[in-house]
Amino acid sequence: MLAGSDDYGQLWSVIKMVLLLSHGEATVERGFSVNRQVDDDAHSAVDVLFMTLLLWLTMVVYMP
Repeated sequence: MLAGSDDYGQLWSVIKMVLLLSHGEATVERGFSVNRQVDDDAHSAVDVLFMTLLLWLTMVVYMP
């Protein structure tokens, strides 16, 4: 095993750091994904509100 060898002691430390870094990046990426979903949901709500308002204004202005 690499951990028991003096020649590879530093290499094993680097490998462990790289593996931990990769895990940390996954958490950050998941956070970005959640933020993107919240942002998309907010835009969808604004789009629905805008379209409803536009429809209402069109009916008020153009309907006798």
